[in-house]
Amino acid sequence: MKTLDQQVANNHERAYCNMMRTTTAKDKRDAEINSLAKSLRKDMSDDDYFKMENIILEIFGEKYIDSDGVEEALETLFNIKATSLINNQKACY
Repeated sequence: MKTLDQQVANNHERAYCNMMRTTTAKDKRDAEINSLAKSLRKDMSDDDYFKMENIILEIFGEKYIDSDGVEEALETLFNIKATSLINNQKACY
């Protein structure tokens, strides 16, 4: 029969292994999303990208958002699109 100390140690080890497995899976998923987001940006025409920039500036106003803010907003949009595509792809399996 296991002692209480052994059981606690086993539970801690199991929890640690689960945490590491989850962290590794999340890191892999984040890398997959970032890669797809970069690919989506690369595949987009410069004209379409410029249109998106202008829409963001129009909505927020040039007075309130700078070029870094526009770039960050576009990056977020590409990440959202990539996440959606990956989620839909995995839902089909």
